[in-house]
Amino acid sequence: MFDDLAGKKIIVTGASGQVGEALSLKLHGLGAQVIGFDLKAPSVDCFLDFFKVDICDEKSIKDSFRSLLFQNTEVHGLVNNAGYSIFTDTEIRTKEEFFKTLETNLWAPFLFTREFCKLSTTEIETSTWRSIVNVSSIYGILSPDFRIYKEGDRKNSEVYGSSKSGLLQMTRYFSVAIAQRRIRVNSVAPGGIFNDNSPQSELFIEKYSARVPMNRMANVHEVVNPITFLLSDLSSYMTGSTLVIDGGLSAL
Repeated sequence: MFDDLAGKKIIVTGASGQVGEALSLKLHGLGAQVIGFDLKAPSVDCFLDFFKVDICDEKSIKDSFRSLLFQNTEVHGLVNNAGYSIFTDTEIRTKEEFFKTLETNLWAPFLFTREFCKLSTTEIETSTWRSIVNVSSIYGILSPDFRIYKEGDRKNSEVYGSSKSGLLQMTRYFSVAIAQRRIRVNSVAPGGIFNDNSPQSELFIEKYSARVPMNRMANVHEVVNPITFLLSDLSSYMTGSTLVIDGGLSAL
């Protein structure tokens, strides 16, 4: 399973975060060569190359891609995984908070997609398609149930959901716009993921789980595996699609 990923070079943004690190380790274990991007240095040793840069900095990203091009690095996959959330109340939202969220969740995926398209494909067989996977959120599809967040300080924001919804539309747009370049573009929309390193409060987990038909939060591998599927040839006839990974929350 996923045998076709062996030897493939795949970019992962937000590679030092919860999902990014687990995904990078998974891909590495499958024989893929992972190129990580993040401001935070990696805590795991599974990268062919790692760029410690601000993913919203256009010059830094262009320079990084020029480096890959100079090395004749053929990149077969891109996962726009990095994301940013803001938790302050809407009533006191600042312009800086608003645009930082849009910049990370929309501008950065656009920037990486654009630069990914420029990479040479002369050494890749003409029958091969490359793959982009955008990591959106269930809150790009649904509005939050504020009863879950009432007592906590991690309130879901209007701009986070708007940016993740925009990423779903960007997925559909590019799936059509760059199909002639033999690039597939899909997305995933995860629900709440339990964080082993920094667990959510027991009250939040209880309230969130009560809203989910499967009565629990996701484990990180349950998000990583669908992303891996979309990168692989197992999804070779999928583009412009979104896999919803929410334990049935959106079916209610």
